[in-house]
Amino acid sequence: MPLIIEQGMEREVSDAEYTGIRQQLRNERRPSIVRVQRDGPAPVALWDCLDQGWAGPFPAELAYKHHIRKVVIKCSACLFRTSFDNGVRSHAAYTIEKYEAHGVGDVLESAVGGQRCLACNQQPILNPTNAKRHVADILAAGPEHKSVEALHIKLYALEPSEPVILTREHVFSAPDIFGPEAKVERNTKPRRRRRRQRRR
Repeated sequence: MPLIIEQGMEREVSDAEYTGIRQQLRNERRPSIVRVQRDGPAPVALWDCLDQGWAGPFPAELAYKHHIRKVVIKCSACLFRTSFDNGVRSHAAYTIEKYEAHGVGDVLESAVGGQRCLACNQQPILNPTNAKRHVADILAAGPEHKSVEALHIKLYALEPSEPVILTREHVFSAPDIFGPEAKVERNTKPRRRRRRQRRR
């Protein structure tokens, strides 16, 4: 653990407290009034199995007692990850909700400086290329999330490694919005409007 030498006095602090002291000194932009003497094992870099790259280095005690045991829950359909049990289910439901909102027709309108998406609660102005990509990405993600599993994966390893799935659980099935019935219903609406016009 780090040893803080402050005004001639020594005291041992935890790694978390040491990090907080260093951050405080940095934020206050004043010369350091402490000297740090580190002992014990050297910091440890860990392999992130999802990002496929090295993370850290972390203090050795935290690396071996905490980080190396960390398990995350990943969506089977995309790169979304969470630490919460219901996180993947909520993510999949929200993805389908966005798909339905953006799949009703042309949801882009011209605005000063670009285009605005009418289907989003927040409506930032996007340039035309980004606006079309925004809608296309959401419409592509919908079918991919019609059936989703939550994958429990060990996040870190000591050596380069592929992700290891510890358990998998089916957590979400979308309503039948991708089948022929939904498409037929959408296609028949304009026809009904045209028939009314002929009767007049």
